[in-house]
Amino acid sequence: MKILLVLKLDGDFATGFDVNWEISPDGQRPVASGISKLALAPTLDLVHIYQIWHDTCHRLGGSRIQYIPNQITNVRYAALVSEYKQAAATLSKFVNDWLNRSALSKILNMDRN
Repeated sequence: MKILLVLKLDGDFATGFDVNWEISPDGQRPVASGISKLALAPTLDLVHIYQIWHDTCHRLGGSRIQYIPNQITNVRYAALVSEYKQAAATLSKFVNDWLNRSALSKILNMDRN
């Protein structure tokens, strides 16, 4: 069974987030909801990691040059792709770890139990 979890965040990365949440079976009305005060802890590290990911994403797509595979260029396209994938993996892991450390971890992981 698919479950839809809606999170509404109120706050910022410096002070943390209050979270309003709703759980509903896919396509149905919510069966549970709640408010968790400061459920997501402050984390300025996430802002920094996001900025790194954003910058690598911008460098990857910021050129008007169309790359032809195996063509010699002065642009290190393969290295840019590698940097982007690494930054995306780092961001994804950090966000997942941040959410799993929160008071919401039981709600976020309930479909795995």
